[in-house]
Amino acid sequence: MALHPVGPLPVSTYWRRRAVLLVGVLVLLLVVRSCAAGGTPRRAAVTSTARATASPTASPLPTRTTAPPAATAALCTDSALTLSSTTDAATYGLGATPRITLTIKNSSATACRRDLGSGAVELLVFSGADRIWSSADCSPSTASSRVTLPPGGTQAVIRIWPGTRSAPGCGGTKAAALAGTYKVVARVGTLRQDGVFFRLHG
Repeated sequence: MALHPVGPLPVSTYWRRRAVLLVGVLVLLLVVRSCAAGGTPRRAAVTSTARATASPTASPLPTRTTAPPAATAALCTDSALTLSSTTDAATYGLGATPRITLTIKNSSATACRRDLGSGAVELLVFSGADRIWSSADCSPSTASSRVTLPPGGTQAVIRIWPGTRSAPGCGGTKAAALAGTYKVVARVGTLRQDGVFFRLHG
């Protein structure tokens, strides 16, 4: 390109053409450079993402196994249970509060389960045929508690007799028991058995 334009047109026309051409070349160079600068990182990002998602060495999740549920023991029949009661003494003075322990034993050869909650277990005190007291009179409950007893296994239940009479619903005079011989009777659900004898003396 000649430094001083030569031709039939005015010199200013040639200079304007040169300026327009130069501006166009500069714009083209800027566009090419910006495309080159913006495209390379994008390709790199796409490539790294593809490598991350296409990992052939990923290990499969371990398979979780669940143990089969244990067999449920059958219900204890009345014939499978033995009830025995004891007191913490054989004789008491008037006004004493005997501690009565009921032992429930699975006398069968197989494990079984029975409701031994406070709603199913009752201890009573009799004087002859006279019903003196029941553990359910003033502490009524319908609570249930299923207990599995192994062959020969036992479960103990303890109640305190306050030494007074009681009536269903906790009514009556709650008079103090008199001197004499008393007997414990135990009930577990539909099973009922006589238990230990003890004495009150003046």
